[in-house]
Amino acid sequence: KDTIDHAAKLREFGHLKLPQISPTRIKEITTYLSGKNLSHGYKGDLEVSFRDKKVSIAEAKKVLNRANYSIKDLMSCPHLLNIANDPKTLAIIEAFLGATPTLVVPALWWSFAEGKEIGGPQKFHIDRDDLHFCKLFIYLTDVDEAAGPHTFVEKTHRYETIKNIRGSTPSSNKEFHDWYWYQLSKTD
Repeated sequence: KDTIDHAAKLREFGHLKLPQISPTRIKEITTYLSGKNLSHGYKGDLEVSFRDKKVSIAEAKKVLNRANYSIKDLMSCPHLLNIANDPKTLAIIEAFLGATPTLVVPALWWSFAEGKEIGGPQKFHIDRDDLHFCKLFIYLTDVDEAAGPHTFVEKTHRYETIKNIRGSTPSSNKEFHDWYWYQLSKTD
């Protein structure tokens, strides 16, 4: 029953808050990552000297908006795959998708909010990874309004909801369609 209720909330609102991960697990994850280097997030938001270079968190914070861990570090990181493969979480996602979920694009990154112009995925956007998909976001650090929290606008995962809000008319359907599917960044 809970699984079906959670999937229905996810379907209606576009997001669902799952139980917190234990502080012990978070500490083990962050301790493991503390010695790992990062690479650039998006080539458009960094100095040429940082492209293709591995840097520490302290170095990345100075010039980057976002920096990624390698897939090797992500896959070796304690607990992350177990969290993503939690049977209760997978049951909710399966009920939401109507199919067995598949892990497609695992990613692990820092998003830095301190005093830089926002860039890449820090701007409002619509993820269009597939026609029907689900993403699992896990905070590894405390986040508040000043720390650049992830913002999700409820119900905007539905094509029809946004189409109605924007007041798309038959004459502008192609323009709306192109904006929705092909233009990543959106205005506030």
